[in-house]
Amino acid sequence: MYHSLLMFFVWMIVGYFSCFPCMAQTIRYASTQTIPFDWQDLRHDTIYFQDSLTGIALYQVRNFMDIPIYYARDILTEVCFDSICRPLRGTIYWNITGRYLGFALPDGEYLSRYDHEAFEEPDYTQLNSLLADPYLPFYGITFQALIQPTEIEDHTSVDGISGATSTAISSYVVHGAAYTTYTMWNIVYGPMRSYIEEITTDQLTSKLLTKILQSDSDADKIWGLKKIEPNAILDIQIERVLLDLVENGDFSVAHTTLKMISPRHLSSETLQVGLLHTYNTVEYNLRKPILQKFMEAAALSPLVIEGTSKLLSSMNGVQLGYLLALYEKHKIYSLEILATVAELLQQGNRFKAEKAHKYLSSARIDSGQIKEVLKAYETSK
Repeated sequence: MYHSLLMFFVWMIVGYFSCFPCMAQTIRYASTQTIPFDWQDLRHDTIYFQDSLTGIALYQVRNFMDIPIYYARDILTEVCFDSICRPLRGTIYWNITGRYLGFALPDGEYLSRYDHEAFEEPDYTQLNSLLADPYLPFYGITFQALIQPTEIEDHTSVDGISGATSTAISSYVVHGAAYTTYTMWNIVYGPMRSYIEEITTDQLTSKLLTKILQSDSDADKIWGLKKIEPNAILDIQIERVLLDLVENGDFSVAHTTLKMISPRHLSSETLQVGLLHTYNTVEYNLRKPILQKFMEAAALSPLVIEGTSKLLSSMNGVQLGYLLALYEKHKIYSLEILATVAELLQQGNRFKAEKAHKYLSSARIDSGQIKEVLKAYETSK
């Protein structure tokens, strides 16, 4: 079993995603590997699990550091429709977050259409692509419900094709193999996927979570972000990865990362300072969420207070409003910041001046110079 798993993924990493008819008709297809690891660093055994609900065995391959790498399940079932059945034997692979990785058939095995016509290479490529799509309209729906009754006219159409596939699903199945596509997709995204997620969740360590968050797949990253414990103190490596996701991830990943960071996490000064650094580099629409995230901190780091004070004069009115609201929330009223904000009253920008005036009005001001500037602004209104 281990040898076949290893050979499958050795072929996958070199980027060759088509079948190998010259090798005893062995057929293997794979999606792109997205969670990085050293393919040479694999143990020569596997860990076995058995789903208590289905009794089905699941294989987990781990590296020498005992970090899980991927999962596999052998399948032996029949694809049946209208009492006509054909055997389906093979192996399906998932990555450690339960995302589809690929499938393989035993030597000499092949998939076929309703009339036993063997799949050709484009059929396998299409099937692999379909299985990689978690959003096909197959979940929780019987195959019969997908096919219009009048479209099944004879028992030769075991897969409901033969020119009679429902137009509603024709683009979601391999031609002539609708039921095979449906069956394999439901194996990929059925209870076994949830079981895989449970196993990985139980085995999560900072090192494993870091690998998941560094995946090339946004789906893996989001999966990992949802597994971060809100009441935990974050490992420094996790903090670095989170800051990288905020700074360099696409908007959805960056925004999800910010939402996941909890008040407990913000007790870390390195995380607060890192977020301030990202503020200067991220796209405009992420700057408000960063300032809002600081609102959740029990206390602001002195380094964050110092760093943000240097931004006051260069901020536009909207950003300034968010920052001054942050200062009000945390009762930041140092003489240096009050003086800098008071200067905004004299710059001629009415919008920014109103934000500055609101903030200064909430402060206890002991400086006579600042009082004079504030009084002059109020008189001129």
